[in-house]
Amino acid sequence: MKFVSKPANNLGHWLSLILKEVSNRAMSVIFVLLIFILLWFVPQINDLILVLNQSCNHWITTPVFFTTLVVFAFFISALGDYFSPPGLRQTNNGIFPDYPTKKMYYFRVPKDAMEVFIDAKIRGVYPQNATLQESSGQYIRRVFPKLLGSLLILVATFAVNHTFTEVYGKSIAGGNTIFYVFLVAFLLLLHQNIALWITEQLAKFPKLITYGPIVLASVCIVVIVILGFFNRGGTREDSVRLFYALLSLTMLFLILSLSYNTYVLWLKQKIGGRLIVLCIMFILLGYLALFFDPTLFEAYFTPISIIMICLIGIYTALNVVKIFGKLLDLQLLGITTIIAIALATYNAGKKDFDHYEASHTSEMKHQPSDRLSIKAYSEAWVADRLELIKQQKAGEKFPIILVSAEGGGSRAGLWSFLVQSYLFDHDPDYFEKYLFAMTGASGGGVGNNMFYVQANELLSNPNAKPLKFDNWSPKYSCENDTLGFKYRASRIYNNDYLSSSVASLLGRDLLKSITNICIDYEDRGRMLEQQWSSAFNEVFDRNDDPLNKAYLDMMPQKGVHDYIRPLLITNTTELKSGERMVISPVAIAEDKNNMAAFKDMLALYPHKDKMIRRSAAMSMNARFPYVSPAARITGLGQYGDAGYYNNIGGEVTVRLKNALVKALTLAIENDSTIADKYIIKHLVISNFEKHTALSYSSQLLAPLSLVASATFAHPKQNENSFSNLIDIESKRVKIPIEAPTGISKWVRSFTSDTETDSIEPVIPLGRYMSRAAVRALEYRLEDKAVVDCLNEVLEMRNPNP
Repeated sequence: MKFVSKPANNLGHWLSLILKEVSNRAMSVIFVLLIFILLWFVPQINDLILVLNQSCNHWITTPVFFTTLVVFAFFISALGDYFSPPGLRQTNNGIFPDYPTKKMYYFRVPKDAMEVFIDAKIRGVYPQNATLQESSGQYIRRVFPKLLGSLLILVATFAVNHTFTEVYGKSIAGGNTIFYVFLVAFLLLLHQNIALWITEQLAKFPKLITYGPIVLASVCIVVIVILGFFNRGGTREDSVRLFYALLSLTMLFLILSLSYNTYVLWLKQKIGGRLIVLCIMFILLGYLALFFDPTLFEAYFTPISIIMICLIGIYTALNVVKIFGKLLDLQLLGITTIIAIALATYNAGKKDFDHYEASHTSEMKHQPSDRLSIKAYSEAWVADRLELIKQQKAGEKFPIILVSAEGGGSRAGLWSFLVQSYLFDHDPDYFEKYLFAMTGASGGGVGNNMFYVQANELLSNPNAKPLKFDNWSPKYSCENDTLGFKYRASRIYNNDYLSSSVASLLGRDLLKSITNICIDYEDRGRMLEQQWSSAFNEVFDRNDDPLNKAYLDMMPQKGVHDYIRPLLITNTTELKSGERMVISPVAIAEDKNNMAAFKDMLALYPHKDKMIRRSAAMSMNARFPYVSPAARITGLGQYGDAGYYNNIGGEVTVRLKNALVKALTLAIENDSTIADKYIIKHLVISNFEKHTALSYSSQLLAPLSLVASATFAHPKQNENSFSNLIDIESKRVKIPIEAPTGISKWVRSFTSDTETDSIEPVIPLGRYMSRAAVRALEYRLEDKAVVDCLNEVLEMRNPNP
């Protein structure tokens, strides 16, 4: 399409025009930057895009994600023309775009100035040889939002490459260099003279102008569809194909946005426009539905799609406010934003604002004052096992085990649960006799609690469900979610515990924080607790709902069992002071210069007739920032993820060992023969340690990098100080593919990995784990090096098969 150029006077003027348009589209620019940060840098989200196709129903989840990307990109590219739809102004000097200031479209797909001009020519308003004359500012105003929408999809595309590079150590097709090439190309396209030159060069090939755009758009659609058929459930090649599918989607959107080809315009107006409006309606209705039930779509969509749906909903809501502001001739969006922030701050400080209150129960078996001191507990633990220590034969030592479980979302929780399930299954004495104490942070602490509850039940109830499935089969089936899993823990963690939290965060919790509406509903932290509890009850067939009982219901007591039960310490971090707070079944205040260094939550709990639930303690241990709210205990404080302080609870382990050593020293004073008959072992259940090449940060990012690195360095320092350390790491492993993922043989014959009978799935660092990721951790548990370490934990001479 030919147009007349009125270029910017110089480079400075051109850049100032671009910055002016950035300012005009500030909200859209902010949302694109937000998605860039989420998909590239947020640990719980940035790898979700790479595991998009691991889902059993990937044929739903992947198209849904692509649809949300296109809808969001459309909003960004077209809403400006909705608020100020272009008209045309004809003078003796030609035809010019005209942007009225108070007119808006209602219930129709907006058109830019060029599309309005072309329609006018088709209707015969202007001669066929007429041209639209634009200034540089008008040209940038027309093109910038289209490029910004395309950039949104491009950001998602190269997020796949960014995470792929971190996981596999190599990039796809040149990696981020191509991303930067696109950015430069987009910038150059904003220069009117460059666009004019490109148009003039293409005009030399009439057939290319006539058929090229629609053919290229059709090719992009075909490529996207075909690449989708090749998915096998999480292979490395699947990630590469996902990248190219998203790159094709970027090109498709770019063509449909920037091309004014007759066929492309027909496709947009007759099919694309109607289809996009239909998708918008469903997405916005879906966002509203999530206000009533944040768990509504978690069985069908992956968290990355839920995030996009919620962001589209918020973006739409903000634009609705902007519409009213335009009608009232007020800066209503800015005013509303300031008021919302002020109200949220005010409500959070109110004494009666209990929306994020930690859940507790009034049904209590024990009071905090009933607890043993850490000294009394340690001495009782040693006394109960003294005869076993004495019975050790020459060359053998009684293992005394302290467990520290590293944080890391569901991955860490499942890994901790699996490791200890293996130990218990091979030797129940692990829990009853050898385990002294367990502690951890974040997901690792959650796994500790779930294991502790069921292990305790297995020692007391002969009818309790075992930790492994009786009818285990290696056969893979998406229809039966127990097949392919050896351990019941895997079934618990083969769930999406992230989508509902995100939907609440970006939906009704956000509304509640601002408006403090009177409707009473569970916040996202409590919802997560209920999801854990429901999954646990279902898998272990528990009718007593143990996770929702008081934390001290399983308090270690003298004389109740043959051997006093192990100690489980659950950690959290106090928001105001940044100090470690422990939720402990033993009292620690009297242990001066040792465990008393930490605050004892149950001793300080302000409600004497109530007690925190175990599920709430687990939640406070794993309140990842923003995804979960900081838990509030009125009269005591606010609490967040234990990983803020130390991501394995290592400081607690060190001090628990000190208490144990004192008790053993006292026992040795009474009977020196036991001095060489035991060994204290530190079992660290850790997540895969990411090794990165030497790099340097700018002075702008250095402070943030230092804080993040220091947080994760503390656990490693603790590990380095442990003696007799056994570190069991979760790592990505290959798993066999027992059955195709619904793809016919003739389609799979075109893929490069047809002969491969295994995949090495990505295991995301978050609260969402696909079946492939869960099974990979089970296979990791069978690795010979891991098995040797696990047998070493118990000094097993004859472990059960």
